[in-house]
Amino acid sequence: MIAALHQHGPEEGKAIVSPRLPTFYRLLRPSGAGLLGVAYLIASYLFRIGPAYTGHEPFGVYVLSVILFFSASAGAAMLVHGHHLFDRIVVSKRWIAQAPPSLLREEANSDDAEGARRDPTS
Repeated sequence: MIAALHQHGPEEGKAIVSPRLPTFYRLLRPSGAGLLGVAYLIASYLFRIGPAYTGHEPFGVYVLSVILFFSASAGAAMLVHGHHLFDRIVVSKRWIAQAPPSLLREEANSDDAEGARRDPTS
């Protein structure tokens, strides 16, 4: 979907991003900021109740810690990368331990559904 938003201009092949992104992509950065706000609130709550529970913490503290971790991680990624979070990347062959033969051919890619199913000897 992101590839459909890029158009090549006539000048030096520069990519021009459409100023009109779908609503989902426009909401990624504000959602990331909201998740970081939630993480901050949970962290401040855990910091306040920390001295009250010495020894064995209740189960809710662990649940809040997990929510804190995931909301901070996802919020930071969404805020920093925005709609580029879903951009396609190229993985080098040396990082693929045992790639299927269809991935080793250059003409097959993730957009080519038939390329992954073709006979690798052809």
